[in-house]
This record gives sequence, structure tokens and C-alpha cells, in this order.
Amino acid sequence: MRRRTVALEQGKDSPGDQADVMWRVISSYPPNLWIDLWAGLKRTVEKSVACLISFCVPRLSVHKGSIFLPRSEPAACPTTPVSTAESRSAARPAQVGAGCSCSGASRGDYRSAVAGILQKTLDDARGRVPGLGRSRTPGDLTPDQQAALYRDYLNQALARAGGYQALNGIGNDYAAAVLADTLFRFGPGGGARIIQAAINAVVPDSVNIDGVMRPQTLAIFSRLASDPAMLRQLLDAVANIRDRRLDGKEADRTDHFRFLRE
Repeated sequence: MRRRTVALEQGKDSPGDQADVMWRVISSYPPNLWIDLWAGLKRTVEKSVACLISFCVPRLSVHKGSIFLPRSEPAACPTTPVSTAESRSAARPAQVGAGCSCSGASRGDYRSAVAGILQKTLDDARGRVPGLGRSRTPGDLTPDQQAALYRDYLNQALARAGGYQALNGIGNDYAAAVLADTLFRFGPGGGARIIQAAINAVVPDSVNIDGVMRPQTLAIFSRLASDPAMLRQLLDAVANIRDRRLDGKEADRTDHFRFLRE
């Protein structure tokens, strides 16, 4: 084996011999190594998506092209009640995790998504978003068109609170990214309930948990985000509730939005 490996390094073996040597080397790896490598890759991808959200959201107002777009539709996710013991909990989305079927989207719909944009998202936005032109599928969209749909989603989710520009009024850019990512991941209704439940976990009975982002909810969220003493509690509360909704799945993405930055 050593002689053939040296020959491989010197380029003397045929392609078939080289493949045989490489297969022997790979086969000698412990089976658990591949599981560990896959788990590490999955964590890296989830972390990268979360980092991208936190970078792009504060820059929406200057029309930077965004890559990560909503997984959920503007219509509220169907929900079922859960115990009020969970931080005066919001309702639980009917399906969460991989293939969340808010607004009736199937797993096939999500497999056809590009940059997080479903075909239904694109079709629903045509009457509101100018400049979509001949883009018939999510794969046809330019970065500028993706960013336009990104803003349209936030306009729908924050319609009662001033639209996507309301994010500029939040006292902390990172907290604004947390709010936006929660709305994307759980839908406007489910995401708003999580934000409202997190606020009440920090300051009890501050807001009603009704799944609507009103000016009052956004104002209290912004006030807590602007106070360094409260910011940690707020972000941890959001992350804890998200983590329970997902039964611990997507932990890297959820944990990214804890109190990681001053």
C-alpha cells in the first residue's frame, strides 16, 4: 500500500490505480467520520444563512441585493393553540422545520424555490411589485428583483406598523435582523406571536399575543432592543421560543440570533 501511495504521489500509476488507492484510503476512514462531516456541513450552511440575514436586513433601505428571501408566504400560517405556560406562548405553526407548509405549500413547492422564493410568492407579488417583467419563475429573478420581493414580504408582515421601513426605527440592527428572520421563518402571523411572546417574557403583559405586528408591539420591541440591559433577555427569549417551536431543530440558526454581539 505504501509503495503504491508513493507511486501515486509521483504520478506513475494509471487513473485506475489512482482511483483504487484513493478508494482504499477513503474506505479506511472510520464510519462515524462521514456522519460528523455531514453534520458539520449542515451546521455551517445553517449558520451561513443566519449570518446572511443579519447582514442583509439592515441594508434593505439602501437597495442592496438580498440573497435570503422568505420561506413562508405573506398569508398567516395555520396555527393550533399550545399551553400558556410557555411564556404566554404564541400559537404553534401547524408544520415547522424542513418543508414548513404555511399557506398550503407542499414539499415540492419548496424544492422548486430559488433563494427562498416560492412560485406562489412570486405570483402573489405581481400586482404589488413593479419591474418583475418577464420573470416567470423564481429562477428568472435578478438580485434586484429578489430584493424587491424581500421588501414586499416585510411590507405585508409589517403592514400595520409602517412596512419594511419600520425596521429602520428599531434601536439595534441585529435585533431588527432577528425580528425579520423570525417573520420569514414562521410566517407573519406565527412570527409576530413569537415576538410578542418574547416581549412578554421580558416585560410581562406588555402586549397582546394576536399575531399582528402593530406599532405598539414594534415600539416596545425597539425600546427593549435599545437598552443593553434588556437586549440580551429579549434575544434569548426569542431564540428560546423559536427553539421550542422547532423541537431543537435548526439550532445553529436559532442560536445565531441569541445575544452574540454587543
